[in-house]
Order: sequence, then C-alpha cells, then structure tokens
Amino acid sequence: MHVGKFVFSQVIDSLPMHAFRRGVARYDGNRYKKIFSCLDQYLRMIFAQLTQSAPSPLPNTGVATLIPEMNPVVFDAIGPLR
Repeated sequence: MHVGKFVFSQVIDSLPMHAFRRGVARYDGNRYKKIFSCLDQYLRMIFAQLTQSAPSPLPNTGVATLIPEMNPVVFDAIGPLR
C-alpha cells in the first residue's frame, strides 16, 4: 500500500499558487474558458512535462539538436556538413 504523497502532489505543493491565481485574475485568464480553467490547463501541462506524455512537434532526436553548442552536426546554408 502507498504511504506518503505522490511526486506530482509534492511538486504542486511547492508552487506559488497565490501568484498564479493573481496573474489569472489580473489578465482575466478565464474569460474565454470553455472546458478547462487556467489552473486545470496549467496542472495538465506540468503533468505532461513531468511524465513526458505530451506529443512533441519536434522529432524525437534528443536535446542535442535543440542546443547548437552540443550538436555535433554543423549546418551551413546548403545543409549539414559532417
């Protein structure tokens, strides 16, 4: 049997929710709400980032392609050079 808190609830407890709610109220974030509130969408995005369950629009090639300093492939105007 599980004892204690899940990792997701520990992460959520450490977030400054008062600041998030203040920002939503300031910019009227729930004005065009259809299904999910701003808080629901925020929590779903955090969960997707933690579990990496959201589909990425980028190819699954790793972090090295996103950071040019780490990328071993050098690009020029024509294409990759090896």
